[in-house]
Amino acid sequence: MLSGRCAPGVVILRLGNATFAEMLRALVRLMESCTETQIKRSIITIEPHKLRRHSLEPE
Repeated sequence: MLSGRCAPGVVILRLGNATFAEMLRALVRLMESCTETQIKRSIITIEPHKLRRHSLEPE
């Protein structure tokens, strides 16, 4: 990340005791609401009823 050579992103699933199908639905929801560019260089937290995105872009 610090070298700027790649654009890593992190997705955190905070869904409790979710089934595999629920995790897949959460990831589909992420892909429908964020672009690839928004996912890169971001930390994204997926919770049952919301998504939070924090950019890792240098200021």
